Amino acid sequence: MSGSMKLVCSGDAFSLTGGGEVILESRKDKPMCYVGCGREHVDMYRGNFKIEDYVTERRPLLVSGISETEDGAVLDGLGVGKGGFQLLHGADGVALAAVA
Repeated sequence: MSGSMKLVCSGDAFSLTGGGEVILESRKDKPMCYVGCGREHVDMYRGNFKIEDYVTERRPLLVSGISETEDGAVLDGLGVGKGGFQLLHGADGVALAAVA
């Protein structure tokens, strides 16, 4: 993959491309990622482990707003409860930050 990264924003959706290929994409009907919780079961016998988990609930992380800055763009997202996240895109790359 060659070329620079480009952030394309449209309402509450975005896509991050690099070299003509989509790297990250998020829309209301197709969220970029989810958070969830579940149940785990861990057994140990003589140093051998058996680990199982089952997701009981998952929620999408949705983009709620996009604002451009002089360094790039900030994507505000809705997480679980009142918390959220920000995806920062600038000259130094991309960073994900949690917001309480």
